[in-house]
Amino acid sequence: AHPQAIVMDYCGRCSGYVVEATEGFFLAAFRQPASALTWALCCKDALAHHSWSPEVSRWYRLAADAPGREEPTSRLHNRGPRPRTGVH
Repeated sequence: AHPQAIVMDYCGRCSGYVVEATEGFFLAAFRQPASALTWALCCKDALAHHSWSPEVSRWYRLAADAPGREEPTSRLHNRGPRPRTGVH
């Protein structure tokens, strides 16, 4: 599935609705703060386990290996993009 579809699917599962969605940006609203937090954490986990294309994976491995980085690239969270989430 496309990453945008993953995020939209979890939005519905967590009783949220889409306010705005563009390439690389997704804004959702929820009635309950706990639902928003659940959605954010589920999306973060699902995207960490997503099968990214070789090009995306390679770019993020190179970024993770940049000088000054302390963590090894073998860690799961370096497999691809990590969403920045905020709950307001």
